[in-house]
Amino acid sequence: MRSSLRDAEVAGSHRVTTELPGIVPIYEYECRDCGRQFEKLVRSGEAVACPACNGGHLEQLLSLFAVNSESTRQRSLTQARRKNTKVQRDKEMSEWEDYQNHHH
Repeated sequence: MRSSLRDAEVAGSHRVTTELPGIVPIYEYECRDCGRQFEKLVRSGEAVACPACNGGHLEQLLSLFAVNSESTRQRSLTQARRKNTKVQRDKEMSEWEDYQNHHH
């Protein structure tokens, strides 16, 4: 049995429909308005909106949960390094600001 899923932009919100009753898939999205990535358990016909900004301008991402390859590992590592660099930079900036505010 084949599942036929289709996405449709409806009045600014993302809607998902499926032909198989009882299927409740989890999709990954990225909000084009605020950039947040999130997962959503989507029931048939349910409108999906960003939990951060409530925007409906979403891009459905390709789920790579079942893919294990050198390229996916490398991409995950690169993403983690970028995130860690930003977190470290934010932490250092916060520490510097605290130092400036309390020692001058």
